[in-house]
Amino acid sequence: MAQTRIDALILGRGPITNATDAASVFTANNAVDFYSALTTYSQYNCAESGGHMWRSKVAGNIGNTPASSPNYWERLYSSTKDGDFCFVIGSGATIMQRQGGVWLVFGNHPSYVAAYDEPMDVIVGVPVNDNEITGPVLTGAFIVLPLDSRDLNTTEYYVVGSGDLEVRLNGVKLEVGVDWLEVGATGSNSTIIQSNIQFEITDRLVFRRLSHHNLTGYGGGGGGGSVNNLQDAYNGGNTIAASVGVPFTVTGLSGKVAQFNGDIGVTGLIDPKGMTFSREAVDPLGANDGIWVNSAGELNYKQNGVGNTNITQALSGALSIEATTVTLTNNTGFTITEFVPVCLNSSGELKLVSVSSAADAESFVGLTAESISHGASGKVCIVGKLTNISTAIALGSGVWVSSTGSITATHLRLGSVDSYRATGLSRLV
Repeated sequence: MAQTRIDALILGRGPITNATDAASVFTANNAVDFYSALTTYSQYNCAESGGHMWRSKVAGNIGNTPASSPNYWERLYSSTKDGDFCFVIGSGATIMQRQGGVWLVFGNHPSYVAAYDEPMDVIVGVPVNDNEITGPVLTGAFIVLPLDSRDLNTTEYYVVGSGDLEVRLNGVKLEVGVDWLEVGATGSNSTIIQSNIQFEITDRLVFRRLSHHNLTGYGGGGGGGSVNNLQDAYNGGNTIAASVGVPFTVTGLSGKVAQFNGDIGVTGLIDPKGMTFSREAVDPLGANDGIWVNSAGELNYKQNGVGNTNITQALSGALSIEATTVTLTNNTGFTITEFVPVCLNSSGELKLVSVSSAADAESFVGLTAESISHGASGKVCIVGKLTNISTAIALGSGVWVSSTGSITATHLRLGSVDSYRATGLSRLV
């Protein structure tokens, strides 16, 4: 029934003659508004008229002025004024306030109380739903609370340290901290417990809370109002403002607890306890810097978006000298690909090596460490080792500049110029 409590109205309960005070569920027009003869009111819908608050006694109530229709309306509250609050208890749980002569939504909150009471059976085999778990459940196992079947299978959580979750085993209440453990920081919301005893097949666990709430956030990043999942929270405001020294925590079972199908930007320190990499057949970084693991399980590092240093080989002693490079310009009129011997022209720009030219042999610089387009500048390895190159030459073979200016494993002699003079390298390693 309607009650007056310090200029507050409580609406949405049963008829004024209903001694059970059972909550009524609104199906339409549950928000307080001014009476309109054009509106069809359901039973228990409320409206303001003539400075008083009225509630419909019947369904399909239309065209009946409250003050002159006692068979259709009952008066709940007299002399409404600005500042009054109205709590519409029931579906929606709307909180309203009269401002400037108009009833405005003040906020939404799950102000109703509904028990969370969900079983979980320990079974043989694969569970068919969240009310089952494969047994036996060993000591130390993590258990996710079942979804709330009484509230459209929404996710349920408890507040760590508040003592608001009760766990029963075959009807016997288990002691928190002894038979089961809370998971998470004190004061945080958690959907997981940890068993501290073993649960056997055919056991039944029951999770119960006296008050009910779903994963609900308020405001954030320019948004406001209540939300029921992360997507709603993002839509309302996509920023989480955490306090310094109080990080938010994502807790889950073993394995991945988060999946990002896109890039992640970090401006602060990353503090991992461990990192894993998927093996990649080809370099996945493109022109970006970073680290990755190849199909052989070797860790590679790319700097300045060019080339890769095989860290695994370097640590094992296989790479004794890192490549030293210089940046030079290609004005040949065509692209010089990676792993090509080059020398300098009279302008100090790159050109391909001609083994028939003593001048080219004497001006040999090294091997291109990347593909260099005409008019662009790129890196040339002058000493050390190039890694992650593709060639048909066998490891351990001697390498020379061929008659066409490329790399070959065949030692040629052209005229008076020995081709090895133009290589600068003796063996492919």
